[in-house]
Amino acid sequence: MRFHHIGIVCDKKLLKKLRIEKKIDSTYIDKYQKNRLSFYLDQKSKILYEFIFPLNKYSTTYNFFKKNGNGIHHYAYEVKNLKKIIIRYENKKNFIYINSYSAKIKYLGGKIKTCFFYYKKNIIEFIEIEK
Repeated sequence: MRFHHIGIVCDKKLLKKLRIEKKIDSTYIDKYQKNRLSFYLDQKSKILYEFIFPLNKYSTTYNFFKKNGNGIHHYAYEVKNLKKIIIRYENKKNFIYINSYSAKIKYLGGKIKTCFFYYKKNIIEFIEIEK
């Protein structure tokens, strides 16, 4: 397991403020979660940022944004076997399974499987990239 990215729920104003709007590497419309995902790899720190824009009130991040505004939504870790991770963490104290889904995101290497857990006021995403 290795750190993969930070997910930040935001609006376009934040990207302008950070002056990275034109540096976005890729954008993906997530029809399952009803979000627009914009990816930015900071070359200096080598940290991948996923900027998440809720598309409508049915978005999985709409309530988060409405309540908190711009902010860190989740931390993501790349894993080799998502099924094993789900089994392992479903039974751990303080971990609450949220959901999982698959998508094809070219920027992330193709088909991905992902799941989310809530843990002590944080959301953790585990992501398996099929190669």
